[in-house]
Amino acid sequence: MLPSLIVILASLMLTGPEQGLEGRWAGSIEIPGSKLEFRIDFQRDDEDGDWQGKISIPLKKLTDIPLKDIDFSDGKASFSLSNTPGNPTFNGQLSPNGNLFTGEFTQSGETIPFVMSRSERGFAARRALAGLDPMIEEAMANFQVPGLALAVVVDDEVILARGYGFRNIEDQAPVTSRTLFAAGSTTKAMTSALLGTLVDEGALAWHKPVLDYLPDFRLHDEYATRSLTVRDLLTHRSGLPRHDLVWYNAAETSKQLYQRLRHLKPNREPRQSFQYQNLMYMVAGMIGARVTGETYPEAVRTRLLKPLGMHDSNFSIEVTRQITDHADPYRLVDGELKRVPFRETSAVAPAISLNTHVEDMARWVRFQLSDGRVGDVQILSPSTARAMHTPHVSAGGYPRSRNRFLQSYGLGWFIESYRGHYRVYHSGNIDGFTSLVSLLPLKKAGLVILANKWSAELPELLAFEITDRLLGLESSDWVGRARNSRLAGLENTEDIPDTEPPRRKRAKHAHPLKDYTGSYLNKGYGEVLIHLEDGKLHATYNRITTPLEHWHYERFRAMETPEGPTRGGLWFRFTNDMDGYVGDLSINLERAADPIEFQRQPDRDMTDPAFLSQFTGTYLLEGMVLSIEQKGNSLCAVIAGRPPRDLVPVRDTTFCLEVARDTRIEFERDKSGDVIRALIHRPGGTSVAERRE
Repeated sequence: MLPSLIVILASLMLTGPEQGLEGRWAGSIEIPGSKLEFRIDFQRDDEDGDWQGKISIPLKKLTDIPLKDIDFSDGKASFSLSNTPGNPTFNGQLSPNGNLFTGEFTQSGETIPFVMSRSERGFAARRALAGLDPMIEEAMANFQVPGLALAVVVDDEVILARGYGFRNIEDQAPVTSRTLFAAGSTTKAMTSALLGTLVDEGALAWHKPVLDYLPDFRLHDEYATRSLTVRDLLTHRSGLPRHDLVWYNAAETSKQLYQRLRHLKPNREPRQSFQYQNLMYMVAGMIGARVTGETYPEAVRTRLLKPLGMHDSNFSIEVTRQITDHADPYRLVDGELKRVPFRETSAVAPAISLNTHVEDMARWVRFQLSDGRVGDVQILSPSTARAMHTPHVSAGGYPRSRNRFLQSYGLGWFIESYRGHYRVYHSGNIDGFTSLVSLLPLKKAGLVILANKWSAELPELLAFEITDRLLGLESSDWVGRARNSRLAGLENTEDIPDTEPPRRKRAKHAHPLKDYTGSYLNKGYGEVLIHLEDGKLHATYNRITTPLEHWHYERFRAMETPEGPTRGGLWFRFTNDMDGYVGDLSINLERAADPIEFQRQPDRDMTDPAFLSQFTGTYLLEGMVLSIEQKGNSLCAVIAGRPPRDLVPVRDTTFCLEVARDTRIEFERDKSGDVIRALIHRPGGTSVAERRE
């Protein structure tokens, strides 16, 4: 009888006042010899209006058991439980204020009275958010946001979990509370929590060097390599600027990107200042994988997603796209929303690759507000959970607003004073998506907003509006003021001064455009290909091709395209080598550092054994015999009595000595194409070596 009684009590709690039944109810029933406590959450389905509820009974270790057959009208509720012996039924009445429910439960002829009360803070929060939907829908239209999902949590209760707008504009497919979005950099807090579980187990320490866990870890600076700690990775104190274009749309794996770190130059000393850095979170995820013996997604799923009940969340775009209820990505192009490709980010998954919905993220928020606890299970110790919400490094400058100041960064979270309240938050942006998780730990309140528009400002504005309502503060009209500013900005775009650098319009490039084409290489950033198409130069980097506009002399500007929005405004500057040919290339790929230098690479033919074989043989050089020999896909020069010198391809038929790059050997052909001599170019002059049969 006891189990069925528990279920019946849960159902009864779902009856409610005239103003609605939504909310969390808690109560107990006196059963002979014991007291049974329970908790019920219920909401009304947005589509059909039916009541839905779930009951949790700690004593029986029952969590979120669904309720059925709930009927509510005129402040009275009744329901029955099917497939339960004794035909259990409930009848009850809500109090005038709607926060108390009393009635009788009957089963097998026995009647037991019960009383349940609704969470006052939760009920107050719902009243504070009344009328929110029309404001959100109007704001979405004003800010051109196609779809948005929102969840609000107060006192461990999900106050609101709802979708707005469309996950797909073309099909008019609506957003629901279970629509999957890319959550971007909100992933970082999950990576920190993963490492936090290892800290609690004693398998990891925040203050230990990264080398203790990844012995092959190397940065450009030896001191940084030796001294960088796990905490430094998570607080963006590595000394490296963002270097985001290294990984953005790259085909490389995380292991390959990891090997490139040693070639990326820092612009600060370690722990000197806060510099947001996604690649360091990739390293943090690799530490988690190394210590647990699992891949990063497996470790997060085992230690966080499963215990939290976040069963739909994942780290794969391919998995997400196979689920019907997923949002498609959009961005503004010439004032119109255009669907853009999903961006593959698995190589830097620990930094930005979470895909989730607001129902799952509401569980994540509850976990964050409960000092690392889920139900009766403590996933993170309270001290570790609070360490993540504790400032570790200053992340802001002088206050620009009296509403927000003292910005800092914890472990995967930004922290600030918001209108006098302690706020912990993190936003996320990746192609076509914007996300935000915002917490008020001291008020046990939080929210999550997911939108399918790139760099959307609306999630943050809505977060401020909702936060003001929850705190009972006078509204600052965040959305309205931003809308007015935006409209004023759009109307005055013609008055914005031209910020482009000076241009010498009659200063032509020094070479025919085809001479600039080829491969350019940087060990940290990889390869840039310059090619000619429709009479214009184009640059391809990390699988994104961008047209180049000639600016003046050897300088070109990258043009933004829908496929490559991150490339717009980059500057390409070519140099000339000492022979007057097009030499190396520099690009301002990292705005916080000097332009990245790319070395021009020889034609691929120059490492082809069949191509190289035509140069082998003997040449007479100033009375000495010079032998050109082939070693696989390279050449070497040999003079009797001297050590062999490897040759490095330069261009066409010109090579240089590996040990003396300013000494070059240029092979000449006759009219029939046969190699007849070698010209030896040295800084002091040129010698001729005739070929001998």
